Amino acid sequence: MGKADAACWSVAEQALIAAVDALHVRATLSDEEFKALAAHYDDAKIFEIILLCGFYRTVSYLANGLDLPLEEKTARFPR
Repeated sequence: MGKADAACWSVAEQALIAAVDALHVRATLSDEEFKALAAHYDDAKIFEIILLCGFYRTVSYLANGLDLPLEEKTARFPR
């Protein structure tokens, strides 16, 4: 899997990917990660990013905890 700082991403995309990774791993952002986001996104967008990450985590907990079947016609990640 690629890293957040891969050359294929813009600086704004790198900050976003790093923030999403941090939220996934630590459920928080460091001051540096927040500053990197703030250089490209306003507070409302940062708030939305954090909420969206939490929403997807909640959906994952529900789907996995309830052992919901996979949707038949959706794309799959490679294993």
